[in-house]
Amino acid sequence: MTTGIISALNRDENFTEFDDYIQTDAAINEGNSGGPLVNAKGEVIGVDSALWTTTTSTGNIGIGFAIPINDAKFLVAHMRDVGVSKMKPGYLGAQVQSLTPELADTYGLQGPWGSIVIKVMDGGPAAAAGLSVGDIITSFGNGFAKDSRALMRHIVETMPGTTVVLGVLRAHKQQLVPVTLTELPANQSYGTFLGAPGVPKPELPPEATTNFGLQMAAITPELRAKYRLDPQQQGVVITAVGIGSAAANTNINAGAVIVRVRNVTVASPDDLVKAVDGERKQMQSFVPMLLAEPSGQRWVSLPLE
Repeated sequence: MTTGIISALNRDENFTEFDDYIQTDAAINEGNSGGPLVNAKGEVIGVDSALWTTTTSTGNIGIGFAIPINDAKFLVAHMRDVGVSKMKPGYLGAQVQSLTPELADTYGLQGPWGSIVIKVMDGGPAAAAGLSVGDIITSFGNGFAKDSRALMRHIVETMPGTTVVLGVLRAHKQQLVPVTLTELPANQSYGTFLGAPGVPKPELPPEATTNFGLQMAAITPELRAKYRLDPQQQGVVITAVGIGSAAANTNINAGAVIVRVRNVTVASPDDLVKAVDGERKQMQSFVPMLLAEPSGQRWVSLPLE
């Protein structure tokens, strides 16, 4: 037995799409996984799960992680009530991304609390409920969904066939949208429904550019082949990113495709210019753009200077 303190909650270590670990400096060592994390009252509050080590040691270096006991209780109850083979997580049919402070400011929010919709799957519950790309989901049923991980945890902990009400911010108006969850399709995995945790630092070319530091072009057969774009991909392809530009600071690479500006779909550079001019006329400080990248789609927010 060892003692220590809890130094953080809701830790995301990218082990799964739903990480919600308790972090503690109580020593967790090899062979301890599955053992209890106990508080000063003798109550089990977590299940020891993982530890950080150096490359030269497999022992504890002061940081360990435990699964919250409520997660364990939830799974045990479901295995008991419906059986392991019949456990089916809920499915919304929308790919989401946590808001960043910049995106929150773009949409006039007080803080980065919520998930913005990147993609709506055809024929899924989100499509049937009328959810759209750019909608911001702020709540799930009676629970607050502060980011994409919290939202996904709410979804998978809800039985298929259950109707829940989502709090949705659309065009600066809060709406309540009922949606009936279904089972995850056999050809899908939950990893595809979260925005990528990050993208590599861009290899920045020295071209001088003017639009957010981006050089852009219509998609041609040559550019489609060069950047290995999907045959059905539409939008405006980025061909260069200026060093030190706002776009570079947002980790945008050449080969990314701009497919949407706020609620406007763009199919050509002229469409993009018109959409951005519309943002300027609205006196916006930032403009939200939906990018299609090799790692998936994500929203970015670029300053209008």
